[in-house]
Amino acid sequence: MTHDMSPTADRTCPAAVAYDLMRDILLDDPRRPAPTSDEFRIYLLDLYAECLLAVNGKRVSAQKSADARSTAPPPLPREREKREAAQGPKLMKAS
Repeated sequence: MTHDMSPTADRTCPAAVAYDLMRDILLDDPRRPAPTSDEFRIYLLDLYAECLLAVNGKRVSAQKSADARSTAPPPLPREREKREAAQGPKLMKAS
């Protein structure tokens, strides 16, 4: 019972491709936190999660989400009323 643990093992699975992509981005990202900072672990995990989504074809680009927000239909009147009611009463100007 032997397991192939050689360096030439399959590097084409989504997790391995996402890891390689994360490393490429990490090395070139001027905004990355210092490895000794508290934010670095969060940054690294978020970056890997985003790379994994991208490799699996599930990442939504920032441009697409901005376009979706700008082309969304206006809310229905009842939805607008509910939202306004949740915000509280509006103050009226004295005339």
